[in-house]
Amino acid sequence: MQKSIMLFTMFAFLGVPSAAAAQDLITANDTQKMVAALQAEGMQAKVAIDNMGDPVITSAAAGANFDIYFYDCTKGKDCRSVQFSACFDLKDGITYEAANTWNYDMRYGKASLNADMDPCLKSDVDMTKGIEAGTFDSVLKVWTQVLGKFVTDIGY
Repeated sequence: MQKSIMLFTMFAFLGVPSAAAAQDLITANDTQKMVAALQAEGMQAKVAIDNMGDPVITSAAAGANFDIYFYDCTKGKDCRSVQFSACFDLKDGITYEAANTWNYDMRYGKASLNADMDPCLKSDVDMTKGIEAGTFDSVLKVWTQVLGKFVTDIGY
């Protein structure tokens, strides 16, 4: 009995997740858990299938629509990562300099430009081994804050 207590204590100290903690992990296959997290923050969320046959969640925050694309999937399942993405159709677009300045100054969302100089903001999340629900909530909160700043900076 003492040996099992000692092993449990060692695993807890080392940060090895328990079976209960493992159940709280969200993987890139858990679209419904992601939808629930979005809805818990007061956002609407809808799951669809993209043109590659993979899931995509559509939502909105900070006055802008965004999508969560699923990547590294096998036939629309067993996905390993997601990408938060918001693209904007602006009358005059933005400059490369503005996008480069954004990318230099910001860590949690990278800007790119299409051929019309319209900006997109993207943020990738590796979920190969899953992430805790609280960590996903933090990712979501950071995304909405960064998206809000981006919307303001590009004059959307």
